Formats: sequence, C-alpha cells, structure tokens
Amino acid sequence: MFVLPTIFLILSELYLFFDASWFWLLVLCIFSYFSIKSKTKDDYEYFRILIIPPLFFFLNLYLYRVIDFIFPINQLYLIALAVIFGVFLRVYAQKNRETYAFQIIPLATAGFMSFLFFHADFLQNFFLKEIIFFTGILFLLEGDRKMFSIFKNSKENQEVIGEKEIKLTEITSPTDFISKPIIFSLIASIVLVELAWILNFLPINFISLAGIWLSFFFLIRESIILFHKKLFSWKIFLPELAMIGILIFVIMITATWGIY
Repeated sequence: MFVLPTIFLILSELYLFFDASWFWLLVLCIFSYFSIKSKTKDDYEYFRILIIPPLFFFLNLYLYRVIDFIFPINQLYLIALAVIFGVFLRVYAQKNRETYAFQIIPLATAGFMSFLFFHADFLQNFFLKEIIFFTGILFLLEGDRKMFSIFKNSKENQEVIGEKEIKLTEITSPTDFISKPIIFSLIASIVLVELAWILNFLPINFISLAGIWLSFFFLIRESIILFHKKLFSWKIFLPELAMIGILIFVIMITATWGIY
C-alpha cells in the first residue's frame, strides 16, 4: 500500500537533489504512469485516461523549474505529492467512474497547466507553448471522452429456451465512445487555446488570467461531458453558465489592472 508512494517520494528527492533535471522528471512521469496502470481497473486502461495523472505530476514537478521553493517548503511539497500519488492509486483502482475524483483531477491538471502558461513570458517561444498547451487540453478532453461516454462491448450470448437455441446480442449503447469522433475534443481544444491567446492581451496578473481561462474550461468541459452522457439539458447547463459568468465577473473586478 505504501511501497509505490514511498518509491515516488524517493524519486522526487532525487529529482530535487539533481536540481530538477529533465531525466528524473521523465523517470517520475514514466513511473507514475505504469504504477497507476498496474492498479487500474480494465475499464480505465486507455492511454488517454491514464496519461492525465502523469501530466498532473509533470506540471507539479515542473514548478521546481519555475519557482524557487525553499526548505522546508520543498520537502513538504514533495511529501504532499507522494500522498496525492497514493490517493490516485486508490482512485484508479475503483470502478465508480462517477466519483468526484474524476471531475477534480482533470480540473486541477488544467489549473496547473494554465498557471504555467500565463506565468511564462508572453512572447518567448509562444507558438511552441501554444502547441504544448493544445496537446495538454486535447489529452484532458479525450480522457473525459473515454471516461464518461457510456458504452458496452458488443458480444453474443446464447440462451436455450425450451428446445430452441436463441442468440442474444448485447446492444451497443448509442453513446458508445467509438461513435464519438475526436472532432469534439479538437474543436474545443482550438477554442480554448485561442481564448488563452486573447486573454494574454488583458492587462491583469497571470493568476487572474488563469482563473478566467479555467472557468471557461470548466464550462466547455462540462457541456461536452453532458453530451457524452446524452444528458445535456438547458435546465442543467444554464445554472452552470450563470455561475461561471458571475465567477468571471468577480475575478475581473477584483483583479489588479496594469501592464505586467
């Protein structure tokens, strides 16, 4: 139970000891991916679902290359990440895909991603950052498509009633994830990247920009998930739209406006 989180913590300490080297960052991401894959249920054994936890840890550990954590904050942060890693192992070992964890993990990952995007220099390697940002968003949305689309595998069973042998074919759900084209995720990813590009021109601090973008991400993601579940309804969506509108308004009026 504690073996894998302990190994994660040791690898994290090595990452810190070698001054946040790319090699140990890659080792940590690979380790987290295969560790969670070894514990996960068969329903989640899709790359686009399991790539989200390593992406979460990559973004958190990449902060060491951006922010200078001092002792003992750096140690407490690594311990917290090891505890979260243990929680992820438990989350992906259960079958209930409707748990709040699968709602929170992608949002937290998107939050860190937007924080790093807006924190970086606006003009330096901008197009490269947009490509990376786009890829991360696409992984998150495709993970949702695999996770929340209702599906059943088509297979044939045989049942004998009286003297007749009847073949019963399990009906594939109309919301089978195979029938959901990737175009939904692609369009949403392009829209969110363009939104991030536009937000960069607002003269407010990067934390406020990340909060505004994350609010839009939540709204778009929630509508896509409802479509995947075939549960989309304006009665559900409009209250969420109003809530996000109020949240964005509060962020903008409380933000410090100025050229940064």
